[in-house]
Amino acid sequence: MKKKVLLAVVVFSLFGATGLFAQEWTSYSPEFQEGDIAIQAGIGLLAGFYGDTTIPPISVSVDYAQPIADLPFSFGGIVAYAKSEDDYSYFGYNWTYEYSYILIGGRAAYHVDFGVDNLDTYAGVLLGFNIVNSSVSGDSWGSSSADSSYMLYGAYAGARYFFTDNIAAFGEVGYGMGLITLGATFKL
Repeated sequence: MKKKVLLAVVVFSLFGATGLFAQEWTSYSPEFQEGDIAIQAGIGLLAGFYGDTTIPPISVSVDYAQPIADLPFSFGGIVAYAKSEDDYSYFGYNWTYEYSYILIGGRAAYHVDFGVDNLDTYAGVLLGFNIVNSSVSGDSWGSSSADSSYMLYGAYAGARYFFTDNIAAFGEVGYGMGLITLGATFKL
């Protein structure tokens, strides 16, 4: 009997807390409102590529604030580029593999207003296509190349801090081209 009462209290508490959060989390921040367009340029850190990163992930993304059923969503796209290199040696022979990555994808995010001045926070998903090119050169191979491409999906959370009405610094964490992306936002 005590377990049922405890379970009922926990369930009703969660529903009450969910209602409280839903009331506070159903609007855009004052800095990013319906119809706004945010253009972001960023550089990725902690990329999971083959070998050593020679050009870190550089990305440009666009987000358009468009609510769905009065919920604060944004939709947009992303283009990113990165490059890496991997060196091998075996019995005195040396090879170098070079890889380049081009990501083209779409993004969708839900925005949460925590009531902090100049701050826009969001969490979203990414669906795209990663175009991978590789080439090898070395002592005994001459050179060769190969291409590979695949669907890329990811999730991310981020925040923009606005220094002016139209300029912000942003940071995102999540799975995509880099685990962390930092950069600048320009709002239109």
